[in-house]
Amino acid sequence: MSLINIVDTDVSKWNYLKQYVPNCDYNKVITDYRDPNNVVGYQQRAFIIYWAIREHKRVSIIGEIGKIDGIGFEPGCGQAVSPFCIGTDFYAGSSHPQYGGGYYPHVRCMGETLPFKNETFDFIVSHHSLEHMKNTYSTLNEWLRVIKYEGKIVIVMPDKKYGPFGDHGHVSEYTSEEFKNILDRLVQENKIRIIEHDTFNNHFSYNTIIEKI
Repeated sequence: MSLINIVDTDVSKWNYLKQYVPNCDYNKVITDYRDPNNVVGYQQRAFIIYWAIREHKRVSIIGEIGKIDGIGFEPGCGQAVSPFCIGTDFYAGSSHPQYGGGYYPHVRCMGETLPFKNETFDFIVSHHSLEHMKNTYSTLNEWLRVIKYEGKIVIVMPDKKYGPFGDHGHVSEYTSEEFKNILDRLVQENKIRIIEHDTFNNHFSYNTIIEKI
């Protein structure tokens, strides 16, 4: 089956985000976590979905009728795959031993070693998955391998500064500054440019957008 045929292209169904985050501003600082308007988790998910849709639209439609623009990849997608993405997870077709629930991504594989050809995807989104992978630098290089030139990698990760989180699945936790050091190494190697880093200004997680060059 073609990758194109198994990607969900119904953008309208993602309007449910407006119900949870009617005026979502992921830069807004919310210091009181008892505040009923504190929807940090929804803001993070909205950030990921926003960029998945944005990158899907960015890539021009070319080729014969029936092709769609912008195929994304979501490693460690868990129980929910972002729009226009091929989702992968090690626990595909089974229940996660720690989190429970059924996992039904498109492909079963580890996020560190991907069964895809070079430059397969237009973008990658990673929502709280990179911290589950052992060698972050090598993993990011593998992700760069499978995206095209000027493709973006959009990441949300927990901030170690506010841990420990007590999650045995977290094998690579960093503060925002520590993660930025890894990104700077890729910048120095002329592999990426950093578009955005740690602009959430919310506790517990930070966000990153990098572009392959």
